[in-house]
Amino acid sequence: MHRIFTPELDADTRGIVEITGDEAHHAVRVKRVREGEQVELLDGAGNVGQAVVCRVDRSGRTGAVLTLEIARVRSVAPVRPRIVVRSPVPKGDAFELMIDMLSQVGAAAWGPLGTEHSERKPRRMDRARRTAIESAKQCGRAHLLELLDPVDLDDLLTDGNATVIVADAGGTDLLDAETEEAVVLIGPEGGFSPAERDRIARSNARVMCFGPHVMRIETAAVVAASGMLRARTLWKG
Repeated sequence: MHRIFTPELDADTRGIVEITGDEAHHAVRVKRVREGEQVELLDGAGNVGQAVVCRVDRSGRTGAVLTLEIARVRSVAPVRPRIVVRSPVPKGDAFELMIDMLSQVGAAAWGPLGTEHSERKPRRMDRARRTAIESAKQCGRAHLLELLDPVDLDDLLTDGNATVIVADAGGTDLLDAETEEAVVLIGPEGGFSPAERDRIARSNARVMCFGPHVMRIETAAVVAASGMLRARTLWKG
């Protein structure tokens, strides 16, 4: 079933609506939806609508227009535990790939992590948001992956309200970390500096192992998020 990102959707939306712009173009020109076809609408905030295509207009002056009739809208709860991943920005296309995969595995959010060996300022965030939208449509998640503002390592280590988990091969067993919400920190290429490792050791952060080998930033981010989410089913039996 084709999915359409519809940010104006809400729990009370019913009846006839028109979809225009990029979403209509993609549905009509690329996916070639037809009249009578069932489609799903996502607002990225938990509302999911079921609709049928009433009319397909390929000749509009402003592009394709898709007319839908919405039958019902349901509310979907966020995935638990809520896993927020913080990491340096991977180089090149690996950034968008990481955003796509984090969305698919069910991470709640990603944000840039400032360390001694990484830049704090993110780039290409507009592309990252588009990637998050396309990923949500592909995998059917009701809540978009949130893209957060940058934060420095020391700020997270001193945040007494957050359960902070640092991914490291020398950490403890993954199954010994039951939590409903956590911020998972991924180090830069080459790892955290000795001074940062010392501050991590003196903080309340948990250092956990997600695999036996050194991983690239984008790989470690996805493996850690997936591991935390998968472990929940083991904690709950």
